[in-house]
Amino acid sequence: MLLVSRGLRLLLVLLIAPSSSPFLAIPSFAITSPTITPPPSPPSQIPPPRPPRPPLHVVSPFDSSSSPSSLPPPADDDTPLDLTLENVEAVLDTMRPYLQADGGNVKVIDIDGPVVRLELVGECGTCPSSTQTMKMGLEKKLKERIPEISDVIQSIPTGPDLTNEQVNVVLESVRPFLAVAGGSIDCVDIQGIGSTQPTVLLKMEGASASLKSVKLEIQQRIQRHFVLPGLKVNWD
Repeated sequence: MLLVSRGLRLLLVLLIAPSSSPFLAIPSFAITSPTITPPPSPPSQIPPPRPPRPPLHVVSPFDSSSSPSSLPPPADDDTPLDLTLENVEAVLDTMRPYLQADGGNVKVIDIDGPVVRLELVGECGTCPSSTQTMKMGLEKKLKERIPEISDVIQSIPTGPDLTNEQVNVVLESVRPFLAVAGGSIDCVDIQGIGSTQPTVLLKMEGASASLKSVKLEIQQRIQRHFVLPGLKVNWD
């Protein structure tokens, strides 16, 4: 009991003893909190400096010293063009695919002041509607794009006169082939000489008379030989 009492008294002394008591002197290292070193922060991503922008060159639309030729040409397809051979060809190029699809084409013969002279070639040159093609198609488009044009004239190359003898010149080139099949061909009549729509009347006999391809070939040969717009070939 004596030992226990002394132990209790010692405990009480320790609890109520002042902080200056040697029994409560705690070494400094026991209460010092460890120093935590923060991780190094990553270096900041600094963008490289931008190159200096070139100075803007502003041209006033009212500055008479600015050259109009330095400005880009307008992209509008309806912009009027000057009357030059290059511009006429450029406009015709937009319509040539339609002519070529029918076996024809167009070429510029001459530009005399505001008058443009064109020639329809190939199948278009001998087509009965070549005049309409020229006036309603080519001339209309050219005048729309090039207002300086006052007239578009169809140039018609000169050919032989439309006579029975000249028709037979063409027929002689096909008679040997027809004769092989026991056929023949003759010029029956020529009508409307000097008119806008002359007509050659032919008669073909034999097995070939029912072949449309043979008739079409003879018709095209006659039209190419005389080069007459509106020339028709009929069959008896």
